[in-house]
This record gives sequence, C-alpha cells and structure tokens, in this order.
Amino acid sequence: MSYKSKLKKIKRMPPGEIRWRISRLINQRRERRDWRGQLGPAGKTWPKCNGDLLKRCQRLVPGTQSESWDSSPEIASMLSDYRRKSRLNAESIMEGKWLMLGHPFDLTGVIDWHCDSRTGFQWKREFYSDIPLYNLPGETDVKYPWELSRHQFLPELARDYQLNGSDRSAEYARELMLDWIVQNPLYEGVNWTSGLEVAMRAISWIWTLAGLGSWEGWSEQDLDIIGGSLREHAVYLAGNFSTYSSPYNHLIGEAAGLLCIATLFDEGPLENSWKRKSREVLLDSGPKQFYSDGFCVEQAMGYHYYTLGFLVIGWLASKTIGEPLDQLGKVIHTGFQVGASFRQPDGRWPAIGDLDSARAIPVSVDDYWCFDSLQNLAAVLFDDPHLKTGENAPGQELFWLTGSSGVSSWMKLESFSTPSVNVVYQDSGYAIGSNESDWMLFDAGSIAHGLFGDGTPSTAHGHADTLQVLYCFEKQLILNDGGMPYYGGDQDWVAYFRSPAAHNTIHIDGVDLVRRAGRLAWSHEVARPELEASMTSTTWLCRGTVQWPGVCLERFVCCIPGKGLWIADVIKATERRRAEWYWQLPNRQINLSDPGMAKWDNMSLSCLSSGEPIQSSIDRFDESKPEGWRCLGYGEKDPGCRLRIQQSVHGQLLTLTSIGPADRGQISVRVGDLSLGEGGSVAGEYSVRIGQCEWLFPPLAEISG
Repeated sequence: MSYKSKLKKIKRMPPGEIRWRISRLINQRRERRDWRGQLGPAGKTWPKCNGDLLKRCQRLVPGTQSESWDSSPEIASMLSDYRRKSRLNAESIMEGKWLMLGHPFDLTGVIDWHCDSRTGFQWKREFYSDIPLYNLPGETDVKYPWELSRHQFLPELARDYQLNGSDRSAEYARELMLDWIVQNPLYEGVNWTSGLEVAMRAISWIWTLAGLGSWEGWSEQDLDIIGGSLREHAVYLAGNFSTYSSPYNHLIGEAAGLLCIATLFDEGPLENSWKRKSREVLLDSGPKQFYSDGFCVEQAMGYHYYTLGFLVIGWLASKTIGEPLDQLGKVIHTGFQVGASFRQPDGRWPAIGDLDSARAIPVSVDDYWCFDSLQNLAAVLFDDPHLKTGENAPGQELFWLTGSSGVSSWMKLESFSTPSVNVVYQDSGYAIGSNESDWMLFDAGSIAHGLFGDGTPSTAHGHADTLQVLYCFEKQLILNDGGMPYYGGDQDWVAYFRSPAAHNTIHIDGVDLVRRAGRLAWSHEVARPELEASMTSTTWLCRGTVQWPGVCLERFVCCIPGKGLWIADVIKATERRRAEWYWQLPNRQINLSDPGMAKWDNMSLSCLSSGEPIQSSIDRFDESKPEGWRCLGYGEKDPGCRLRIQQSVHGQLLTLTSIGPADRGQISVRVGDLSLGEGGSVAGEYSVRIGQCEWLFPPLAEISG
C-alpha cells in the first residue's frame, strides 16, 4: 500500500481503531521479547494437562463418543459409508496424494511447514510480523503453507482410526502434530502470521484429539506438549484478534477457535479471560456479519457459509459448557435460511465473490459448492425441515457435531420437494427466482461492506459484478459466475476475475463500478444501485439502476420459467462512450453465426440494439489468458466460454438480449420512448411491465406452454 493510501486509511480511522492499532504494536513488542527468550518445547512452560483433555475434546465433537452410537440399521449403513471414505482419505494422505487448493501435497517423509511446495519458496523462520506474505517471486502463494498448517487432514486420519481401527493413521496424526510443534515455535514463521490460520489449526487439533480419544498410543508427554501448544495458540489469538484489520470471517473464526480452546482447560484467570473475550466478540460481531436480510456483508457465497460454520462451532461450544449464546441462534438460523434460497436446481450454489475453498468445520467434502451437508446440520440444530436437503444421508458435519441422536432427528424431519423460491433481499441486493428446473439470480447490491466512495482503499471479498444475471434453464447452467482462481498468483488473473469482464454484466468506458486499489482492495465504489423486483411463480421481473455523472445504466430483466430470459439494458450518456457486454457461457461448441447471435446445442443467445451495428467475439479458454476460464476452486480452473459484445453509446441506447431455447418465440420491448423488437410486432401479444419497461410477448398460451 502506498504512503498516500496509508494516510487516507489513517484519516478514516475512528479513535477506537487508532487505540487498537497502538495496542497491537505494544503487544507485538512484548511478543518479540518472548520469542527471543523462548526455550524448549511448548508444553514445558505450561501446567501439565489433566488426564481428561481427550474427553474434553470429545465434548466439543459428540459424534466421536462411539459408546453413544446408535445401533440402528440406518446409522450402521451411514457409518459403513463413512468407513469407506475415511479409509480412502487416509490412504491418500499417507501415500502423498492429498489434494488441497488444486495441488497434491506429499505428506510423507520430512515436511517443510514453511514452504510453498509448488514453487519451493521458503519463508524464513523469524518473528512473524517481519515475514513478507505477498509480492513474492513467481507464483508463490502464502495460502499453500497456510492451508497445509490448517491441519484439516488430521481429523481424516483420526476418523480412519475411530471407524476402521487403523493404528497407523492414529500414529501418523500424532507424528504430524508433534513435528509441526517442533518446527513452529510460538511467534516464529509464516504459520503464525494470521490469527485465522491459528484458530483453524486449533480446531483441527481438537477434532483430531477427539477422534483419537480412545487410542492407547498417547503418552502423558505427548498430551502435555500438544496441550501446551494449544494454550499458546490461545495466547496468540487473545492478543491478535482482527478487530479492525479484518472484522469479518477472520474475526469470527478467531473468536470461535479461542472459545474452543478455553473450554479444554481448568478455569483459571487466564482461561476465563479467553472465554470472556471470545464470547464478547461472537455476541457483538456475529450479527454484524450479515445484512438485515441475512446474507453475508462480504457479498461472497463461500464466505457466507464459512462464517456460518465458525458461528456454529462457537455457538455449540458455548452450549457445551452451559453458557449458551442464545442471541446468536436467530442470526445463524436466518443465515442458513437465506443461504438455502441461493441453491441452484443442480444442487450447487453460485460462485459469487472471492473464495479460498475453505470450510470452517474440518470435514472433507466431495464438492465445495454443495452446502447440503451444512444445511442439514442447521435443519436439526433449529428443528427446521425447510432447511433439509437430500434424502440419502445428512452429511458428516451433522454426525460428528450431534452424534447418532442428531442423525435420528434429521431422519424424522419432514422432507419437502424442491420448493419454488421467489425472494428479494433488498438490503444485500439480490433477487432470486427458482423452481425445480429453472433458476435466476439478479445482483443489484453493493460490491461489499466497508468500501468508500473516494480513494480510501479497503480489502473486500466482493467482486465488481453489479447488475450481473446468473441463469439455469432446465437444470443446465447457462449464465455462470467466473469464480476466483487464487489470491497470490498472477495478479493479472486476479484483477480479471474480480472485474466486470468475468461476470454477466456491462462495462462502460470512463466509468467504473469500483476501482482496483491493490491485491484484494477496492476504492471509489459507486453509489449502490437501486433495486426493484417482482418475483412470482410465473414471471421473474427485476430492475437495477446505476448512475455516474453523465451516465445512467438501467438493466431490466424478465424471466419466464421454462421459456427463457430477456434482458433490456438502457444506457444514457452525455458523450460518446464504448460499452461492453460480457456473457459467461458453458463450455460448448458455440457458433457465432451473426453479430450478437450465439448458438449451442438447442440454446441460443441473441442481442439486438437500437444504435449502431454491434460487434461481437467469443473468447475460448487458452492457457495464456484468463478469458474463457471458470475458477470454481482455489488453484483450479475449468474451461468455459465468454461472449463479448461491443456497442457505441451516445444519447440513449436500448439493447435487448434474449437467452433460452431456440424456439422460445419472439418478443418486443418498450422502455419509455425507446422500442425494440425481434421480428416486429406479434399478433395477439400480451405485455409484462416493470417500471417504465414493457415486454411484449406472443399470446400467453404459447408462452406458458
């Protein structure tokens, strides 16, 4: 960050933040002094662990208490499936084939916990605040050593022991934990540079110890060392909450991790201070993670569920010790209710905003973008059958966090067929329509919470996707979000996937929705759009408006489930500008027969304009450029296709985009004094109206089928 940017940030800081930052600097001086004088393994400086450390871990993960497992055929069948999965996962880990962030990690032999194994770059083993994290050589990315040291693979080894009796997996989990502690003294190295990473590692260790609670291979010294390191994790967290530096998922994860550690040890003044501080943060900052309508203020789908996962962990931990955080229950419940409405007919969720392929609850999943297992957990926690998804199995999160009784409760919940969803979230800015086969999302919200309209930079996980439309037709994803490839790699790719060019929206020369101000930072956010929507079972209508000095963009959306999607864009500009439309299409053999006419399979996209002739081109995936790719997992990319349409604008321009099956019929549209039609007027037409936009369709009987 430049000197000017830093100065702008300081001017924006409230007195409380300035005091917090000064306190952090003082605390770091104390930490540096402790680091320089540190002696011996972590456990030597702490009281010996009580013999019930393993049992206390099991209290936080009730499903690991195998004596309480139900012997019913349903539970037995489910456990049989878990045994198979845990065996396969453990074999992948111990054979050096464990995949994380799109990269196979070799966890055999000597592990360098301070290295990006993809590039070979090694971080120095020095005081954590002296360590550079970004702008490193080549494709080096700090996320890879961080992901390795989150240790979310260790609970997989513990499950292989618990479910399959594998002493080899148990012993290997023990070796990896102890090896990490030796190589990572408190405050030293890259794995102490982020409180969120510290918290996730602590949660992973607790789940691992819980799963190995009955293993006889532990020695008292092992548990003293691990328990001592967990206490040091707590000391670090208590002194390094991201209260102002990252007050979103980072802060919530840190508080949840600290609360879990605090429940493991006898209550002394220090442990009580950990518990008190973590509870205060969860109660105060938990509700602030969501808009009033319940969606995540970070405007990122993955982080919505990431944050909910941490809140569930903290909420359940507080119940375990008899000090429930009742106020959080409603917040969490609403978050899951809102999250459920984003579910697509194919059983996946859209890749809105940034992602780092992270799950707060340490359970390996087959598909990152399927959150059914978390929804099923919430269905039981809140006795809400409307959150229940899937008929076969609820997911491992429910079993390990609630045991057999939770699974039995899930089985008793009434099952609903895939419901029709027609909702408008005015505060977060989304309109969603869905039935069993079609789905549409319109985004007319802010880029993300915490941004400024001037040059003050703010890191945020939202993308410049304002007025984006996502669309599924008959369970086929037609308009998709580009996703996000990584944070620390080629910054040209990072900039592209966060820009309008990787979304289904419009960019107009000379005006921006937001400006890039660093790696993941934005500045100059335009005033939030206006959103109007009418969502019924037969027609989904939306309007979004964005205004700049001298430029106004209005997008009108009309979707008739089973028939197609029509988008009318009206641009008013006081001087000549160039506008570009971007459409992120499936990886199909797409033919561009005429300018603005793309066809594939039985589908087509056609674009008509009231202005000058349009220009169009197709970007197909190519290793040398980001255009045409989809990145739905960190470090992963899948082939796609992008249609780009260009048009000159001066005065008023109306552009109509029609998407759907080739035989969907013709349409005309009138917006104020502008009109446009496919093939002219239609006899016996009927109209659908939103605001000043009137859609003229063929007879209703033909449209409704």
